[in-house]
Amino acid sequence: MTDLTLSLTSSKTACNVSDEITLSASFTGDDSLLEKIEFYGCEKSKWSEEDIGDLISSDTPPNPRAAWTAPSKKSDTVYIFTAKGLQKDGSQLGELVTCNITVKKDPAEQNNTPYENGSQNLGYCSDGTNWGFGWGDANFSIKAQNKWSLTLGIAQDITVGAKSYTLIGGSTSINFAVGLDVNCTAKIELALLEKKLSFKGFKCKYQSDKVVAEEFDTKLQKSEVIMSMMNFTNSELNAVGQKIATNTQSIQTNAQNITAQTNRIDTSIQRIDDNEMSIVNVALSVDDTEAELRSCTTRVDQVSAQVQQVSTRVDNAETAINTVGGVAMTTAAIMMFS
Repeated sequence: MTDLTLSLTSSKTACNVSDEITLSASFTGDDSLLEKIEFYGCEKSKWSEEDIGDLISSDTPPNPRAAWTAPSKKSDTVYIFTAKGLQKDGSQLGELVTCNITVKKDPAEQNNTPYENGSQNLGYCSDGTNWGFGWGDANFSIKAQNKWSLTLGIAQDITVGAKSYTLIGGSTSINFAVGLDVNCTAKIELALLEKKLSFKGFKCKYQSDKVVAEEFDTKLQKSEVIMSMMNFTNSELNAVGQKIATNTQSIQTNAQNITAQTNRIDTSIQRIDDNEMSIVNVALSVDDTEAELRSCTTRVDQVSAQVQQVSTRVDNAETAINTVGGVAMTTAAIMMFS
């Protein structure tokens, strides 16, 4: 089998539209059976071992190469390229090897793409550059849309900084729920003409400067109450944070104490194990001593039996001596009287 290692000779791992990429395959091992190498390519999302994409070209050893031109894409797209070695009979030789390259989006395609999700970004010039004057792709955009949306749940929009909203045309707002508007900033409104549609018909609304000032003062007081509540809440949160820090310190101290006690318990257990081993050794020594005592007792009994036998022999000998002595005395007496 032949091992193929594919590498891109381009110095970039990403390219722009119309850039030409050169693919080269290198291989190690016995190449005597290698006839050619085929190069395939497709988008990474469509690649699989069964479908490795379209054939780009094929080339023969020793330096097989292929040229590929990046297509125009409306968003950044990752392509995967595959090299496959073939024998003379057309069968695959070695394993498939792959490499990736990212094709960057073509800004000119922004004005040529159909509506997506009900809108289209028109914030590009005819040459594909952004109208942000070099400030970034997302700083300026023009969006054309015909879009309806339904939000179920909670929708929250937080803007940190300045926000400007300009409406040229008409605006319709229908609210079937309770609305709460809390504004902690000064707000200047300029209404040239305001009309509200209600069940009673059209109504023109006019407020004097005094009424506007009173409403502003009321909102300002409400904002002060809210700020007081926020300060109180922050104080409570700080107190809770301090308690948590104290409890955390106590937990760490207790954990250290538990670790020390655990070490002591482990030491005591080790000592108990050592004492048990000593007791076992002593018990074994006692058993050995008892066996030796039993052996000595057996030997003493044997010696006692031998002594008893010798004593019996001595008694027999004494009896024989006495008998011989009596006979001798009798013989002597007879001899004297004769």
